[in-house]
Amino acid sequence: MSPRPFFGIVGLLSMALLVSPARAAKPVDAYPPTVRQYFTQAEKLRDQERYREAVASYNEAIRMGMGDCAEIYLPLAECYRKLGEHGQVIATYSRLIEEFDLTSACRH
Repeated sequence: MSPRPFFGIVGLLSMALLVSPARAAKPVDAYPPTVRQYFTQAEKLRDQERYREAVASYNEAIRMGMGDCAEIYLPLAECYRKLGEHGQVIATYSRLIEEFDLTSACRH
């Protein structure tokens, strides 16, 4: 997958999150600090290009209750892409689309 189509997908999903009348996602700061710490740690690890560790932290944040935070899925998918785990990229985007009912927003 070349970078240009990937960023097109990310752009479409980002726009869909902004304009979708679907289920409202909670912002990151709405979660308790004990849960947010995993998200914050994952962001730092991703910035350091430590993608495998970032994936583990994002998934722990999801397991701890951030599964209803749309902001977690795009960087998680990016980490999977950097690791070459394209099946996980697709699964992560699919979960984002389904979880937040973005199907109609993504077809405009």
